[in-house]
Amino acid sequence: GRFIYRSLDTIRVVGKSLPVKTFELLEKRGCSNDKTLRKLVRIWEMARRAYLAMDWDKAIALFSACLEYEPHHPDRDPGSKTCPSLVYIQRCKNYKITPPVAEGEVWDGVFTATSK
Repeated sequence: GRFIYRSLDTIRVVGKSLPVKTFELLEKRGCSNDKTLRKLVRIWEMARRAYLAMDWDKAIALFSACLEYEPHHPDRDPGSKTCPSLVYIQRCKNYKITPPVAEGEVWDGVFTATSK
């Protein structure tokens, strides 16, 4: 409870068979961005639920809402080329065209990386 963090993804990396859960440490509680980051995490969790339910349009809308609060959005952090919300928006757009599983199959929500 001393830190603000978010669950980023469950990913299967190249060369490994078991997926790994990844998290992002955002800030120590009580710091300057505490309220903004907690709002980001709330919206983020809703977006992730929509993503895992394969509700791509809802997920895109919610990840888009997260952009306002992303601490490392490229527009605010010149050292960043992207941020988690932008990655998920693009992934959802891709999954709308090519779903992660065939219709009628159950998706485990794991993203399988194809390159390092």
